[in-house]
Amino acid sequence: MMNTAISCVILAAGASSRMGSPKALLPWGKQSVLRHLLGQVKKAGLEQLIVVSGASQQEIAQELPPGSAVLCHNTNWAKGMGSSISQGVLCMKQDYPDSEGLLVLLADQPLVNTMYLKRMIHKFRENPESIIATEYTEGPGVPALFPRRYFNELIKLKPGGGAKALMRNCNPGELVLLRAGDAGRDMDTPEAYGELKRIAGID
Repeated sequence: MMNTAISCVILAAGASSRMGSPKALLPWGKQSVLRHLLGQVKKAGLEQLIVVSGASQQEIAQELPPGSAVLCHNTNWAKGMGSSISQGVLCMKQDYPDSEGLLVLLADQPLVNTMYLKRMIHKFRENPESIIATEYTEGPGVPALFPRRYFNELIKLKPGGGAKALMRNCNPGELVLLRAGDAGRDMDTPEAYGELKRIAGID
């Protein structure tokens, strides 16, 4: 199990309407949020990366460093997160067919760091048939790491939803929850973005 291939999909397809500009492209220190997340994933030991674009396809494509990730465009991005997860899994199965696990990240959670990702990966090695998800008061969510046996279910997700329904319907023992603390916080508004920068100590 130690050499199991794990791919990572970063969802960056939304319109970021409440933020006013693409969240993945916002400054985070000396780089963008997207580049920051790519760096955190790679430091955690994952090399098979996919970025799902949508509303800002060209801008996301220009921001990706050459060779850093496969760019996967979701033409149905407006239908919701489920469609982006589905498209990301389809791209993964094409580009990284050896994957036994899939880590799903959002491009608006810049506090997700290498330490938390390594915790998830370690827990996945210990529980290779279980979903490793992040615990929130409203239920399980992303970041989440799915074993291969859930790939087809991820492809069939309802476009307007995410993977929460899939995780909530798991049998006992099929879902392992981790507490992320601030790493689980996202940013939908300029105020939330400013708060996350404050937590991270970024001007």
